[in-house]
Amino acid sequence: MNISNLSANQKLLTDYMEVRGYSFSYIREVKKAIHFIICHEDNSWENYDAVFIDYCRTFPNCKRAHRSAINMIAKFDNQQIYPDGGRIQFICKQDAYSLLNEEYRLLIDGYKGHCNSLKLAASTIDAKEKINSSFLYQIQKRGCATMAAISEDDVLSVFCTKNGRVEKSHEYKNEIRRMMKYGMEQGIVKCYDIMNYLPAIRHHRKNIPYLKEEEVTAIKVILDSPESNLSMRDKAVGRLLLYTGLRASDIAGLLLTSIDWRRDIIRVEQKKTGRCLNLPLRPIIGNAIYDYLVKERPFVGDPHVFISTLKPYRPLKPCSLKNIVKRIFFTAGIRQGNGDRGSTHLFRHSFTASLLEVGTKHPVITQILGHASPKSIEPYLNTDFKHLKECAIGITDFPIPEEVFTI
Repeated sequence: MNISNLSANQKLLTDYMEVRGYSFSYIREVKKAIHFIICHEDNSWENYDAVFIDYCRTFPNCKRAHRSAINMIAKFDNQQIYPDGGRIQFICKQDAYSLLNEEYRLLIDGYKGHCNSLKLAASTIDAKEKINSSFLYQIQKRGCATMAAISEDDVLSVFCTKNGRVEKSHEYKNEIRRMMKYGMEQGIVKCYDIMNYLPAIRHHRKNIPYLKEEEVTAIKVILDSPESNLSMRDKAVGRLLLYTGLRASDIAGLLLTSIDWRRDIIRVEQKKTGRCLNLPLRPIIGNAIYDYLVKERPFVGDPHVFISTLKPYRPLKPCSLKNIVKRIFFTAGIRQGNGDRGSTHLFRHSFTASLLEVGTKHPVITQILGHASPKSIEPYLNTDFKHLKECAIGITDFPIPEEVFTI
């Protein structure tokens, strides 16, 4: 591994971090890692993966900080990318796709192109690639270097444990089936056999978690209270979640230009679907955002609405909104038990349930939520208890022994 570039430009990285307001302790960690790389006696590493392993062996404590520092140095050295203050994925980590042979990769590449032609969201295509790459890689590890060599036992080994219990989901199987169907249409005969090898897996409908009425009331109280410990930013985010049902990625991506104050409209380009969505800027939302922008938001040139509170100032990431939700729940005194879900999607589910309860037509809900497909609303129908009760059949016509009701 050539470290001449890092040796010559290391000061550019550390000076940049100082200007951006990184903490002294973190800059010191990065400097220590750079010194380790440059001054190591045996510099025979192939990549930064190997550097990280040796670094952790030399300094066994705080591997998380080591990983972050080595990764930052790797991005700077290999790609000339300066840190932006956000969370950094470990760039040297190999995924299943990169480990596949050429025949398997060609199949996945063709399937991705097919999905692109259907105008599926990039995140959806990435998820499909990961599932199919994982499937083919596990088969490749069993010694199947070609599609023709894949047997039924090879396929079942991916889905079943040694005692024969199926551990994969119905959706996982269906995704493999979709790719094999594409392969069959491209003339890969073996894909037909693999489709028949797939085990039968029962489809289990997921229960959609939602906020109960008393929980929504508790949240509204603390969002409206001037005495709560929540910041103006957290209150604005909470109201957007509660009254619009927007996804975390869309709230984090809001720009100052996304809000039309004269027409009272919020314009959102959805990260998941790529479609534009216009929502009414209700006073309860607009006032909270205005208070945050005028009284609390840092004076930075970034065009995003919501900015971090600590230096270096940067736009909020979608994962940051989960921490805001946890603060809201803690302040409201709800969902503090072990296993209680605390994601931003709870607000989206509850918002949808409230629309269903008042009888809002399904196409209208689909438009409000920005769903790409009308079928996306189907899982939410299980939470429409008001209308589900209307479908219930009475038991008065069925004779039931009296002892059934005794305790």
